[in-house]
Amino acid sequence: TPATQAEIQAMVTAVNVEVVAIATSDTVITEIGTAANDADVTSSVTTAKLESIVPALTGVNAANESAYQAYINENADAFSSPATQAEIQAMIKAVNELQGSVAESDEVLKDIGADADSETVASEVTASELGKILPALSNVVSANESAYQKYIDANADKFSTPATQAEIQAMVTAVNV
Repeated sequence: TPATQAEIQAMVTAVNVEVVAIATSDTVITEIGTAANDADVTSSVTTAKLESIVPALTGVNAANESAYQAYINENADAFSSPATQAEIQAMIKAVNELQGSVAESDEVLKDIGADADSETVASEVTASELGKILPALSNVVSANESAYQKYIDANADKFSTPATQAEIQAMVTAVNV
């Protein structure tokens, strides 16, 4: 049977929606490629714009919007002009992983600062946790784990709350000597 007017209208509407979605997506990937490859252009891509890219990106996190912008601005070699969906997806994955690592690092630094300040709680920081601190510490020795804990407990005045990477690196260096 021939298509009805309603069926044809539904098809036209669906095609028009898809054309608009593709045009919007193309605008965003062009914007990202331009921002990445032109030193005079700073990325202002939003998570809403990232979510308009087709095929759809996964893992877009609104909390990481400024980190996505910074990544675009700092990694020209990661993007074509215009960028591709795959390049943008790789950026989202890299940024999300880094932001997760930053959160883990911050948590370890917070715990060490609190342990150092506590007269009743002994430090239980592990060498594995020290390995999560960013920027990465040099020369963390697993066999020195208990010595690191004792140093934290005995030297409250050497740690901020939260502790800093530099303070922890100084501790590692002092303990390892």
